[in-house]
Amino acid sequence: MKTKERKEAVRLREEGNSLKEISELLQVSKSSVSLWVSAIELNQEAKTRLSKKITNGQIISAKRKKERTKAQLSAFYDKATEDFDSLGENAIMNKFFCSLLYICEGGKHGNAFVQFTNSDPKLIQSFLKLLLKSFKIEAEKFRVCVHLHDYHNVERQLRYWSQVSQIPRTQFIKPYIKKSEHHNIHNNYQGCCQIRYYSSEVNKELTMSGLACLDKIIGS
Repeated sequence: MKTKERKEAVRLREEGNSLKEISELLQVSKSSVSLWVSAIELNQEAKTRLSKKITNGQIISAKRKKERTKAQLSAFYDKATEDFDSLGENAIMNKFFCSLLYICEGGKHGNAFVQFTNSDPKLIQSFLKLLLKSFKIEAEKFRVCVHLHDYHNVERQLRYWSQVSQIPRTQFIKPYIKKSEHHNIHNNYQGCCQIRYYSSEVNKELTMSGLACLDKIIGS
């Protein structure tokens, strides 16, 4: 039996060292250390010291995990960007991208007009850019209804969504204001932007193109 190591393990544990630290210092297995010190009751000072070490270890571990995740996401993004660029400018693909966005986020009110609603400015910008590229659109016929909470500054949000969409304020209709519980305010929430374009033909083509794309994906 490693009497010397066992006594040293007890001493180190009483000082507030972790099992892993003791194992590494004494060059013995962690399971042995755990067995040797299992009956020890730590005083408050040792408990506090050990707690801080565990907390610091968790913080370091979480930071490293976050860095690994960030690097992985960055690699995926770069690869996707490279793949996307390899497609080149393709009018047909643009139309399908637009149609798929519409199938996911477009209005489900029938085929009277085009309606696309989202709180993500990138999705609003992407849909509008693809729509203008893929269809014969008269930009002055766009109408925008912004959905806000009563804690929003209405004028500021209308300016924000006008800048995002590049649609003049004169084409914005009266915003929809929703009453909210003021203890649950989302500081970074800009509201929802609803884009409308009154063309049943464009609506039908968007919808059918999106459905055809989905059917091809399922059938492939």
